[in-house]
Amino acid sequence: MKKQKQKEIKAEAVSGPDIGLSIVIAGNPREEWLREKVWKKIGKSRPDVSLYLTSPLTEESAAYKDIADWVANGRYFAGDATAVTKAIGEGKPGYVFLVDEENEPVLGHAISFFLSNKKLFKGRGVLRGELDTKKEKVKTNLSDRVYNGLYNFAGQLLTPTAQKDFTLHYLYFSNAVFAEVFNNQTNTSALLAARAAYLEKASELIALTSKEASGRKRNWKSLFAQAMRVRINWFITEPMRQKGQKWPMAFALFALFACVSMLVLSQQYGMTWDEKRHNDYSKTSLAYFETFGEDSTCLSETLPTQEFRYYGEHFNVIAAFLYTHVLSIGEYETRHLLNAFYGFLAMLFAALLAKELASWRAGVFAFVGIYFSPVFFGHSMNNPTDIPFATGFAIALYYLLKIFKTLPAPKFSHVFMAAVGVGIAVGSRVGGVLLYAYAAMFMGIHFLQHFKQNGFKAFKSYLKIFVSLVVMGHLISISLWPFGQQEIFTSWYEALKKSTEGAFFTYNHELFEGVRMYMAKVPWYYLPKFILINTPLMVLAGFVLLLVLLFAAKKLFGNAMLVYFTLFAMLFPIVYAEYQSMYYYNGWRHYLFIYPPMIVLSAWGWESLIRVMNNKKLAPVIAGLFFAATLLPVSWMVSNHPNAAVYFNELAGGTKGAYGQYELDYYSNSCRQAGEWLATQEPQKKLLVAINNEPQTAAYYAQKLNPNMEFKWVREYEEQRPFWDYAILTSRTYSQIELLEGAFPPKGTVHVVEAGGVPIAAVVKRESYAMPLGYKALDAKLNDSAIYYFTQATEFDPKDEEAWRMLGEAYTNKQSNDSAIMMLNKSIALSPENYSAYNQLGLVYMNNLKDNGKAIEAFEKSTEIKFNFAEGYYYAASCYMMMREYNKAITLLENAVKRGGNGIPEVYYNLGACYLTLGMNKKAEENFILCLTLSPNLAMGYRALAEAFQKQGKMNEAQQCMQKYKELGGQ
Repeated sequence: MKKQKQKEIKAEAVSGPDIGLSIVIAGNPREEWLREKVWKKIGKSRPDVSLYLTSPLTEESAAYKDIADWVANGRYFAGDATAVTKAIGEGKPGYVFLVDEENEPVLGHAISFFLSNKKLFKGRGVLRGELDTKKEKVKTNLSDRVYNGLYNFAGQLLTPTAQKDFTLHYLYFSNAVFAEVFNNQTNTSALLAARAAYLEKASELIALTSKEASGRKRNWKSLFAQAMRVRINWFITEPMRQKGQKWPMAFALFALFACVSMLVLSQQYGMTWDEKRHNDYSKTSLAYFETFGEDSTCLSETLPTQEFRYYGEHFNVIAAFLYTHVLSIGEYETRHLLNAFYGFLAMLFAALLAKELASWRAGVFAFVGIYFSPVFFGHSMNNPTDIPFATGFAIALYYLLKIFKTLPAPKFSHVFMAAVGVGIAVGSRVGGVLLYAYAAMFMGIHFLQHFKQNGFKAFKSYLKIFVSLVVMGHLISISLWPFGQQEIFTSWYEALKKSTEGAFFTYNHELFEGVRMYMAKVPWYYLPKFILINTPLMVLAGFVLLLVLLFAAKKLFGNAMLVYFTLFAMLFPIVYAEYQSMYYYNGWRHYLFIYPPMIVLSAWGWESLIRVMNNKKLAPVIAGLFFAATLLPVSWMVSNHPNAAVYFNELAGGTKGAYGQYELDYYSNSCRQAGEWLATQEPQKKLLVAINNEPQTAAYYAQKLNPNMEFKWVREYEEQRPFWDYAILTSRTYSQIELLEGAFPPKGTVHVVEAGGVPIAAVVKRESYAMPLGYKALDAKLNDSAIYYFTQATEFDPKDEEAWRMLGEAYTNKQSNDSAIMMLNKSIALSPENYSAYNQLGLVYMNNLKDNGKAIEAFEKSTEIKFNFAEGYYYAASCYMMMREYNKAITLLENAVKRGGNGIPEVYYNLGACYLTLGMNKKAEENFILCLTLSPNLAMGYRALAEAFQKQGKMNEAQQCMQKYKELGGQ
């Protein structure tokens, strides 16, 4: 379709001595301005120039001698806009120069330049007259060059045209383009050029001489006014007055709705699990900038949040600055407001990308589709890393496309804005450097496609653009990144290595397909499946349509390469992540950045279906089908606000079908609702509230209503240990069996937060203190009392796996092995991925029954379930040591060190003992030293180290160790 359009445009191209120039004066201009400025510059009658007015010629103007000559010679026409466009379209082939008060100063030069350089006028649409600086150097001082540069940069940012120099006002329109884009509203050259740009009319550069360039003019007020008028005219005025132009207005109105609604709704969302840590670190980062680097706390390796050094702090520093110095609505309220704005920008640029690739209608489809995508919408409210990253990615892709379309001479503002996108992405997560690779690939392919036409002469332009993008993008990315500023050329690479190595991967265990599994061991289809079941059906349908029509009706897409680029931007990160065996967790939130290009492709699919049907009556039906399908996620979002991120589509059976199969509120958004409900029920009472999530997710909001509430985090599998009054529990730590068979919400639940008809958080009131009393008795080695209390707990709630497990541990301590095994198996039956119960079962077999084989089976099961369970490796190794299989023991102990046991002295002691037995004395020495570093008063450690020294002939060191051993009570 686009190729055909290009041929038609080419047929309209005009050039040569027979072409004419039409001077058009639109609207009702001031007579004084016409008389004093315009008529004098038009001057005497010219055979190749005609005059057109959209208002009658006044008596004063008609009496003007030169104008009278024009009228007498038939080169004057007056009529309304419709009549003028018709007359020009049917008149002599040529070009139009629209005169207004902005470009009137260059009118005389514009006419003489046209008459003297007709051979240059070979453009197909809009010709932009700009100085050819390669041929002519105009001497200007530095301040003028800087001022002009800023002025032109502002113009490029504010207007949609391809114009680069806004100090010159030479815009010529071919008759055909003018007739198509001129109307009553486009009565200035800026408005006319903008409408032509919005309608994607071709725009080409025509070189002026220094004579024409002498008429430079800067008017900031006019520049901003014209930019605003351009937008208002295109998005509001024209659509209201003309049929067939409703989609731009729909786009603008939906953008306004999306922005306002997201900012408002963001204040109703809760905190995410790790938002407190991000916020804490953001304050230290802000201090770094406010003290010009003197306060470098944020760079400390001992900081609890030290891993955030390797994240860009773009979003967090801005948020901290806003709530510290600008807004007073609260820290997390400010963060969520800013988060929602970033989410809006991601949606906006996804929609703009769809418009750029297809149409305004596709842009509306994309905007509606991504706004009503519950998972993306929900994360937009309170995800401070993945959403800013997606925003940067969307901005960069949009402007990379703009660059691609105008290579090898894009607008500088497009390169700058692409760099802004890259800077935001890398400044959120260092993986954004992928965008540099995208830019290099896109530009490289474009260069090769046009190599035959341009050869290597354009290579410098491509290289300059790419280098500019990289330099500006890098500087923007590190502008708010303290670690990135330490070694500005290499810090990003160190951060990238940490990221790809999974150095700060959290050892998450989550439900996937009904099994609580370690997230480093998920199947290859984990990410694609979550995308499939978290994405609304109308988006999936559009994506499938795109793929089908891309192969069945390729001509629909004009330049199919743009489809491939967008598809590559979406799919490559998924393929690369799987190829590199990168870690996933929390569904696909780390890959939300691929959703904007996916939305673009989906919208393009719906648009292509309308085009392939090529039926005006069917177009609204297909569009209506899209909007009707959107009602499914809309209804869900309204019914389950503010838990949008818990959405699953109909392929998963909805959220109800996903319950027990996948993690739901893994990010703890619902804790706010639970905490506020509890605070309203107990507005003054002093309470201890347990929570199996980050305490601040509930405390921040609840304590505003009842400051006497104290929140305490409870460890997984130890939720009942403290003497709490209430507990706020989410479903994220429960097994499929517990969820589906009624163990959640637990007994004692007084309030449930639901999403999609299933519970995602519960407020539990303490009705029995049997569990904490049992723990207390167990700690005091009062096993009979512990058995008594834990038995009471199992009778109170037979579905509580923790009660059965702790009862099993009490029986283990009493060496009632059969009872212990029975109780532990009941716990495992309720929670099959219960690593703690398996570990306790292993201890029964190892310590009580001396059955190392069964003990090892149990311990290995515990580490299979919980990859970073150091105790399981340690105890299994102990069994192998008793079996004299020291090499197997060493392997397990090394695993214990790598996976959370590097702070346990006994692990190093046993490692040293194994190496000592195998005659590897130096290794034994190293591990005994590590053991004593952690436990300096361990007498047996010094005795073992003395033996390692002795076997190496280090007698003095051995003697010193034995002396220390005796000082500590050794015999």
